[in-house]
Amino acid sequence: MGNKNVKWWDPDKIIKDLIWNDLISASKYAKGRMLDIGCGNKPYYEIFKNKVDIHIGIDKFSECADIKEDFFKAKIRNNNYDTILCTQVIEHVENPQELLIKMNRILKRKGILIMTIPFIGSLHEVPTDYFRFTKYSIDKLLTKAGFEIKYIKEEGNWISSISNLTCFYLESTLNRFFLKYPKKVLLLMVQYFSYIVAFLPSRITKPDLCPINYIVVANKK
Repeated sequence: MGNKNVKWWDPDKIIKDLIWNDLISASKYAKGRMLDIGCGNKPYYEIFKNKVDIHIGIDKFSECADIKEDFFKAKIRNNNYDTILCTQVIEHVENPQELLIKMNRILKRKGILIMTIPFIGSLHEVPTDYFRFTKYSIDKLLTKAGFEIKYIKEEGNWISSISNLTCFYLESTLNRFFLKYPKKVLLLMVQYFSYIVAFLPSRITKPDLCPINYIVVANKK
């Protein structure tokens, strides 16, 4: 399984497929009114459309957003949402704790937060790529903001993390015209290898030590 819109030669296929599959699993917790913070082009609408009553996206940079405003500046009523979705956003926020506190405030009691958070990855959206997080820092930040964690799950492992970094290295190099197509083949091979060895036991792949990403599901206390 994976995101059918992502091709094998796309450099971020590994991480996009991991997030897609884990969001499918996490979607069983989604309910009611959902706010998608930093929604982009709403890539996960298909996953949640039958799980929630309404999917509202907020993103000051996206034409697909329902609310085209900065989340910190937007006037959003407290206790107004049942679910918040926030994928690959917190690393771009100068004050992550402030972000989580506002999320908590606008959620209803026992409301659900679903987040994906990077641990290993190349710089992106420079110069607003500020942080990387461990599961221990995620636990501390969320607890301090008033959340109760249901689970934090590692996405990927040593092999997929190395493969992912290799793909982004290849994407940033070998860009002369006559190398572009051989590069696509290399990307495909690296990522296919990562999928083959994904079934190795965790004692070998060590997902707890070197994930690409985390997904966390938590509820407002």
